[in-house]
Amino acid sequence: MNYVKNLTIKEKRQQKYLQSIEGLLHHTGLSFHERESRLAFLGMSSQKKFLVIIADNNSSSDSKALHHFDDRLTLHLYGKVKLIKFRIQENRIAVIIEGSARDMEKDLYHRLTTLFTPDFGICVGISELVDPALNFPKAYTQADDALEMGKHLYTEQEKNIFSHMELGIHRTLYNLQKKDSLGKLYESQAQKMARY
Repeated sequence: MNYVKNLTIKEKRQQKYLQSIEGLLHHTGLSFHERESRLAFLGMSSQKKFLVIIADNNSSSDSKALHHFDDRLTLHLYGKVKLIKFRIQENRIAVIIEGSARDMEKDLYHRLTTLFTPDFGICVGISELVDPALNFPKAYTQADDALEMGKHLYTEQEKNIFSHMELGIHRTLYNLQKKDSLGKLYESQAQKMARY
């Protein structure tokens, strides 16, 4: 006999909340209208710009550091911007931040570097500011790439907050580790220069 669990209104809302976030961050095929409706459900405006940050707990044995990061970030940004938080794994969270200022990325980077020193035990990747008409997966990938590249470029004692924009040429060099990326770079850049 099949038993069907009746979800409470709160559980249904939580489920839709998670589906909305996952859809924004991971599904590249969403139309603008679908993204707009998911943002509206989450209480955000499609007229604003967004960035994504991913926070990673360096030592998976200490889950308190990630909770402490979450609390401090929420308190520090309370009333200034809208946040949507999403736990990716036990030791990793993603945050979508809504804002309209052009220098929001630099401001957030500065705030995070003053709030969370390298000895805090958390590494953070920050995407570039995206327009909601663009895919959120791009911003999510940028934040994840910034986090992973930053961990490879710097030691935990040197730096723990990494902005996709500030990594510059390191993004290209990091992606060259993949052979297909090297071929694409050759086709798009070196081959043209050789012909010239």
